[in-house]
Amino acid sequence: MIDRLIWRFVLTVAFVLAVSISILAVLYARADIAGRRVLELEAGKAMFYVITGVLVASVVQVIVRDFEDRRKARLAYRDLLRTDLTDGLAKLYSQVKAIRRHLRANVRDARIEAKTYSELLRDLTDNQLGLEGYKRKAEFAGPSLLPHSLPLHLKSMETYLGKLVTEYEIAVPSDGVSFALADLPELEDFIRRDRRSRFHSHFVDAYHSAAGAVAETVGRDLPRVRMAS
Repeated sequence: MIDRLIWRFVLTVAFVLAVSISILAVLYARADIAGRRVLELEAGKAMFYVITGVLVASVVQVIVRDFEDRRKARLAYRDLLRTDLTDGLAKLYSQVKAIRRHLRANVRDARIEAKTYSELLRDLTDNQLGLEGYKRKAEFAGPSLLPHSLPLHLKSMETYLGKLVTEYEIAVPSDGVSFALADLPELEDFIRRDRRSRFHSHFVDAYHSAAGAVAETVGRDLPRVRMAS
């Protein structure tokens, strides 16, 4: 839009210049020596003004185009970051819930085999590291890219998984082959079917808050995108 306006200005100036040159040419042919000198001086001034106007318009066009390119690149990065975060968090959340179900299914008489526990907690460690990466991205992104509350929600989720991982790293089977749930309070909370558990308050609720905050921010930006397009 702005480029078209600048080009219209340049074309208008060129048209006025062409008409002016034609008029000056007619006057120049009919003028005496003194008159021709005046016309030459005026023509020089007119050319100077026109050249200056074209140069200024060209500089403005370059600046505007650079600004638009930077704005589009920033919007593209913002959308990519939000998509990566939304899809990545949803996938991570599903994986953690699946690990939780597998852990609960392998509990027998309030005990879980050390091998199964280790395998599933190694998978959970990967998810905890993934959350840590998303949290860093959210912390470094500006409020115009991601909601300012997002790092807090991601920190809650990452911290909760971190406690599970820490417990796993220091746990020792009481009989050499299995763990008693009573010795793993973090795991016991993780697999417990209770909405009052810390799993729900620190992980599930935090995830839904994070996803909702991103969706709300995207929704607020939609009218701006439509207006800009």
